[in-house]
Order: sequence, then structure tokens, then C-alpha cells
Amino acid sequence: MLHKNIIKLAALLWCVLTVASCTNEDFDKGNNGPDVPEGLPVTLKLNIGTPEVPVVETKSLENEDKTFGAINNLAVLVYDEKGENPIVTFYEVEGENQTSVSDVPFSAKTGKHKIYVLTNVGSEGAAKAYTTEQALLSKQIESPVPQGTEMMLGFVAKDMETSINLYNSGSSNPAIDITDDASFAAKVVPPYSKITFKITKDLPSDKHVYLAITEVNVRHLPVKYSLLPYEKWTMGDGVSGESKISLYENKLAQPEDEVGDLATGKAFYMYENLQGKNNESNQNPAMKTPAGLAVPTQGDGKIDYAAWFEKWSSVPCTYIEVKGNYTIFTSAPGVNHVGDGEINYRFFLGENSTSDFNIKRNTHYNVTLAFTGLAGKDELQYEWRVQADLENSTFYPKGTLVIDGAVSPVGSVPFYVLNGTSSSLSVTVGDLLNMDMEMYFLVKGKGVPDYWTGSQTPLAEYLQLGANEYTMFGIHPRNVGILGSVGHTTGTNKYVYEGHADDKEYNKIESNATEPYRTAVANGEIYRTVSMQITGAEPLDVIEYPLLYLGTEDDNVGIGEKKEDNFYYARRVDGGARYFQDASDNYIRKYIPVTGKLSNMSEAKSNCAHEQYVTGASIYYYLPSINDMENIQKYEKAFPLKNDFYWTTNGLYNPVTKATATSGEGYIRCILKHK
Repeated sequence: MLHKNIIKLAALLWCVLTVASCTNEDFDKGNNGPDVPEGLPVTLKLNIGTPEVPVVETKSLENEDKTFGAINNLAVLVYDEKGENPIVTFYEVEGENQTSVSDVPFSAKTGKHKIYVLTNVGSEGAAKAYTTEQALLSKQIESPVPQGTEMMLGFVAKDMETSINLYNSGSSNPAIDITDDASFAAKVVPPYSKITFKITKDLPSDKHVYLAITEVNVRHLPVKYSLLPYEKWTMGDGVSGESKISLYENKLAQPEDEVGDLATGKAFYMYENLQGKNNESNQNPAMKTPAGLAVPTQGDGKIDYAAWFEKWSSVPCTYIEVKGNYTIFTSAPGVNHVGDGEINYRFFLGENSTSDFNIKRNTHYNVTLAFTGLAGKDELQYEWRVQADLENSTFYPKGTLVIDGAVSPVGSVPFYVLNGTSSSLSVTVGDLLNMDMEMYFLVKGKGVPDYWTGSQTPLAEYLQLGANEYTMFGIHPRNVGILGSVGHTTGTNKYVYEGHADDKEYNKIESNATEPYRTAVANGEIYRTVSMQITGAEPLDVIEYPLLYLGTEDDNVGIGEKKEDNFYYARRVDGGARYFQDASDNYIRKYIPVTGKLSNMSEAKSNCAHEQYVTGASIYYYLPSINDMENIQKYEKAFPLKNDFYWTTNGLYNPVTKATATSGEGYIRCILKHK
């Protein structure tokens, strides 16, 4: 028997020295011989991989990335049966961001051992610092945000399925009886999750409901991670109230903005944050509340949102906060909504929208915040919470209205004045007699359909709004807005050049259309402003940008007065205006502004059909050709064309994808030429 053990020992030593893979069949154990003595050196092999990432569809969004978790280096730690005295084998992984490693040799001894693998540990010395199993399993690491190279722990077992089941149990790894060389497997699990967040808006334009997103933040993020799932972090120990990820910020966002990447889905990573479940019988997403946090109500039973949001600062659950400017003005039988103000949407993350607050490691969560209907005014969709103050009187759009140098009626851009108060309201529009701007006023009723009228001195009745009323105006320049043209040369009418002295006369320039002024116009650096004012409200700044010259650089023509064959400009904003008739075919004065999409070619042409007398010649608004659209795309920098269809003389055309279509909806952007 001693002879047999000597033979086995020699064979085992040979395996170690040659780093060979010996199998069970390499050793003659005999039928009745004793077990191999403990403590004999062996060389084992380990296959390591990261598990597939479960996709939690809390809303709907396609998952494109099903695995993550990089393995750059690893250490195999072989503890004795008591979880002490580790044998450490360190291994550098070839290649970057590997998610699996095969046939990794590591050293061990015969007998019962608890075996773990630790990836991204950094060095052999760092791995040897885990002198006990308990020190390894209880490890917590301070880290602001996931980097993708965090340490990952795996339970070494006979196969991958057993390994991940042992890991998920969260308890100590059972001892393995090592008798000779063998192969094992381990699943290592990233300590972080991936969240893909998307915002969709499907708001009814006929009801005048607008939401311009200004900020999207993820708050109350974990700033620690553990090698094993950890329940649960608390505020100040694991979760920081100051931790934040900004997904979007645009203080001047317009309602039609697609909020950048958030329209298609923007991903971020965060460490696991297990906060449990609460009230699983609850089926109302509006009342999703962490355990121990009661939703305060007012005397009428409605949620007291002001008091409710004060409580959020003490809750370690991760949530997303969406801020925006909200405007609503619509009338329906028995319903009248008029208001404007900031609105906040806050909702907890988790595996469902009603009761779960667990964000698990190695999981991909897809979350869509869908704004529909009145966008939160009367409804709470999924788990988001709404806080808003919509009692202010104000302009819409709020703060800034962008127009260009196109004149009436095609160039008029609409804006609204909202009175959400219980008293009447007066609008101050400045000195219309002396400024190169003309306003149009919507006249309601009077026995005919609503129509538009304009005047340098509007009647007072047009500038008065009763309690909880709204009305629409339009504004455009009286003189065509190009550098050097009449009407833009003095006082508040003068174009300014951003970043340059105000006393330079950019409006009298008659040099050629090349640098620097052509580039400055295209970049939006040359403009002029006029302010509108409502008593007690923020002003509306009307910013006019000169028309965009589309001629080639070789034309060498003046910026101001143009020869007929060189007058070739484009509008800076989408939209137009159309004439209309009443039921008796009577011509109704002026126009209806159009800022959205149009559904047919004839309507698109009519919105770009207008003749204007300018400085001794007539210019004409045209629907652009595809070549015109390509020129706009080439020269325009400040107001680029959307990645969407536009109407052209050749039908619908997408200037970004170059796609064409014969039917559907499209925007318009008129061009101007001599007739």
C-alpha cells in the first residue's frame, strides 16, 4: 500500500512540475485502497464566466446588450475546511474586457477545501490580504460609480449551474474534497446593474398640452458595493443623498425637443440597491411607497405633494427625477385648463411599478416614462409622482420665442398668453410704432370664424384677458431680415454680433457673403431681441435671426442689397401660414400659423406661397427642392433640420437619411428668391 502511495505522489508531483492536466484515470486508486493523504500538491483547472444578464422589462424597450462584466485579472483562493490559510494563484487575463476565461491552472492540495475566485483584484498581494473566507465574503468597497472593472466573486464548484446557485444563496461555499487533479467552474457576478431609461411623448396638440424637459437626474445612488448581494444599504451607509447622475440638462428646452438620447434610450450603471418590497397587494402605481413611509394627505384626501416630497430625502431607494416646463391651455365642455409652470416627475426604480424597490446586480432594467394625455395634470402613469404649480400667468413658449427675418404672413410665428389667475390681465407689447416688428391678433367670435388682424397700434381689447383665459398672437418683422437691409439699422432694431462691440454697424455691411459674417449668421451669432411683458410675470424675449444665405461661396455677392439672380435665402425656423375661407367661401383675413407637420403637398405649397415687395424688387416664398434642402443642411449650424421628413417640390424628403416618400406628414422650411 505504501508503494502505491509513493507512485501516486510521484505522478502528482510530475503534474505540478509540467503544469499538465491529469485526469482521474491517470491514477490507479485500486478498489480497496485508502483515500489519498491530505496535503499532497495538485494542479487544478478552472473555467470562469459571467452569467447572462436577466432583462427586467418594467416598461417596453429592446435590449441590445445581454452581458457585461469585464475580467482583466483574477485570483483563485483555496482555503482550508475552516476557511483559513489560503493558497493563492494570481493570473493576468490576456485581451481586454474578457467575460470568460477557460482552463485557468491553479494550485491546491488534496483534502477538503473552500475555493473561491476573485476577478479584478489587481495583484497577488491584494488577493493574499483576504486571509480568511469571512474577510472575503463580507468585503464592501467604497466607489462613487461603477467603472466596469469592479471586483467580482465566484464560488468554485463542479459546474457553472452549481456555482451560480451557491453564489445566489449568499452563504459559505461548501468544502470540496480534492483527491487529485480535476476541472472546476465558477460564475462571477458584476455588483452593478444597467438601467436604460427612455422618455416618450404623445401629447394631444389639439388640447395645447406642452412639456419641455429641462432636467433628468438619478438620485440616491449607492456609493458602495459588496462582493455578495447585500441587504440593505441605509442613508449615510451605502446610499448617499448627494449622489446623482445627470442624464439630461437643457434649461432652454423647447416643447418639441426630443431630449437627445432619452428619446431612444440612454443607459447608466449603478450598484445594486436592495430595498425590499412593500404592500404587494397594492395595484396602484401612484401609491408606490417604500416601507415605513406614509404618503401624507390633505383634508380632502388628496396627496399633499409638498409634504410628500420633503420625505424623499430620508429614503435610501433610488429614484429618477424629471423636471420640465409645463403648459396647458384647453377648453372642453365642462373642462377648462389654463396654466403654466415647472413640473416634477419622481418615480422609484424597482422590478415593478407598484411594490418592488429592489435593483439587483447583474440585471438590465428597461424603463420608459411615457407622457400621454394631459402629461401628468390629471393622471399618474406607472409609479411617477407629479408636483406642479400651474397657477401663473405667462407666455408660451416660456422665456424665449425664436423667429427669423421672414415677413408677413409666412414669417409670423405664433405665441400664446395664458391667464391662470382669477383676475383680468393686460399685456404690454412695447413700442410697436417704432420697432421693426408687427403683431397679429386672433379675433374670436364676432359672428364669423376666428380670424387674424394686425396693426401697429393694437386695440386695447386684443391685449386684455379675462380670468382663466388664453389667447394667441403672432409676430414677425416688417422688413425682410437680412444683413444690410432696411429696418435693421438703428436702436433696438439693430442686429448685434454676439461677443463683439455693440457699436459696430453690422446692419450696414455690404461686403461679400463670405467669412466672417456668413459663418456668424449660420452659427446664430447675429440676432436682435424685443421683449414682451406681462405684469408680474417673466418677459418673453423675441429673438430674430437673419435669413440664411444659400448661395455658393463663389458668388461674391453683397450681404445686404442683392441682385435678382443672387437673392437666395432660407428661413431659420420650420413652419408657415395659410389662408382659409369660411363656409360661405368668404375670405377670412390673414392666416393660421402652422408650426407642426402638414399632411399633403398642396397644403405645403400654400404655406410657402407669398409675394413680398422688398427694396425695389419682389421676393417670393417657395417650397424648397431637394437641392435647396441639401444647401440648408450644408450651411445651417444654429437651427439644423430635423431627422424627419420635410415637404419639397419632389415630395417628402428626409435630409438626414436621404429617404423619400410620396405620402405622409412632413415639416416645411420655405426658401426665398426673386420672382
